[in-house]
Amino acid sequence: MEQNQLREKIERQIERTAEEIFSLKKDGKFDSEECNALKTKIIGDLWKWAKSVFGNRIENAGVEIMKCVSLSLEKFDETKQEKFMNYISAALKSEIKRANEKQRVFEASAIDFPKKKERRLRQILRLVENYGKDISDSRTLEKISAMFGTTAKEIEALLSLRERALTTPETAENDDGEVVSRFDTANFLSWKQSTLSKSDFEIREELSTKLSKIDQTFKNAQKRTKPYLAALLTHRVLTELEKAQTETETINELLCGVSFTNSAESKRVIRSFFGSCDFVSQEQVAAWFGRDKTDASRTMRNFRKMLEEKLSTQE
Repeated sequence: MEQNQLREKIERQIERTAEEIFSLKKDGKFDSEECNALKTKIIGDLWKWAKSVFGNRIENAGVEIMKCVSLSLEKFDETKQEKFMNYISAALKSEIKRANEKQRVFEASAIDFPKKKERRLRQILRLVENYGKDISDSRTLEKISAMFGTTAKEIEALLSLRERALTTPETAENDDGEVVSRFDTANFLSWKQSTLSKSDFEIREELSTKLSKIDQTFKNAQKRTKPYLAALLTHRVLTELEKAQTETETINELLCGVSFTNSAESKRVIRSFFGSCDFVSQEQVAAWFGRDKTDASRTMRNFRKMLEEKLSTQE
């Protein structure tokens, strides 16, 4: 009974905060500092509410919960005869279920991702980015730490894992050593800057389709070269996704959908990418197989020609 009373109290708090947010939204102040503070408050209360209702299942749904709350606050029509609590609870139930199903897929794939740390990192970053908070502020760190049951020191360590992607230079070398825009290096995924204007769903679907075509071409490669090619392809795809600053969640989902990431060498590349050490280079991957950088570049060029031929026959 005490647990139910606590839950009802949190629900009343959520409704009151939601009313304040929608009032500011009506006045055109949805992105104001005052409204952002209320959004932070409501997401903390909703996190506590979800924990009391769904238990440990919310641990796999940090990003989904943040997105769901943000979208619900934006899309909810307060003029209709419906409680916000009823609306958000149904949405959260669906998103938490989806997140846990996706987590089971990741675990079944046998790819060794640092799941717990990645989940924490994504939850914390999403909260900070969505509501415009300064993660370097000590008071913000203290509040975020309490919410996620961690320490300020650990948050700083987790944030450092993302530093590599955020500090990627605007230019890079392609396979032939030419300096080009970081978006032009995506010879396989054809990632262009215009893609950034698309929704997360559209980007995910587009990348998934392109990776599927790459995977189909890979399956037709000679059996004896497949382990080597798989590792090089995995490295190249991760490099392109990193340069485009793709979210970890999306990368995980995409990698689980293709076969060339299943080899032992490919998993070694993936562990290097998500690990705390520097990401291996294409030259280092080639060295695992007794090959050199020139051979790796030639192998990738030959595969690209195979891919282009396959695509041309489908047009």
